[in-house]
Amino acid sequence: MAGKKQIPVGLDSLYYAVMSDEVTETYGVPKRIPGAIQATITPTVNSATLYADDMAYDTVSSMGDVAVTLNVAEIVTEDQAILLGHTIDDNGGLDKRSTDLGPYVALGYRRRLSNGKFRYVWLYKGRFTLGSEEANTKADTPAYQTPTLNATFISRSTDERWQYSVTDGDSGVTTEFLNKFFDAVYLPN
Repeated sequence: MAGKKQIPVGLDSLYYAVMSDEVTETYGVPKRIPGAIQATITPTVNSATLYADDMAYDTVSSMGDVAVTLNVAEIVTEDQAILLGHTIDDNGGLDKRSTDLGPYVALGYRRRLSNGKFRYVWLYKGRFTLGSEEANTKADTPAYQTPTLNATFISRSTDERWQYSVTDGDSGVTTEFLNKFFDAVYLPN
């Protein structure tokens, strides 16, 4: 879109959907995590260069995993249990064991753009891991102590997809499609 800037300036609408079947790589209904503050998506790309005839002759790249770090205002006990594989006991407490393993999930979010529109994103297959927890005493000026969630995403086995994004205002993008984007994990035909 010549002349119309689409520079990301915000983040909201953070969702996750548990992969209900790892063989067919299908998902349950997405659930919102309120209070999105920051999402850092860092793909790993490994490259190799072949040298021949005294020069760089060819190069090839391969995508590895994708590191994801989320900072949110809060993460409720139920979502922690689901994402990290913990259990909630009869007293409502979070029971964490060293053997806990969360399920594969899809992660969706929306980025506000400088032109007032949005970019919608799904990451398809990742697993959350324990993050660090920091606690500080309250001083004269209170400071928020928000949690960070870490995850590692990989490509889906069935179709090698790892991410999908669509930008409001681009050719072919309808309001109807965007209004239902987080109702289910979208996979292109």
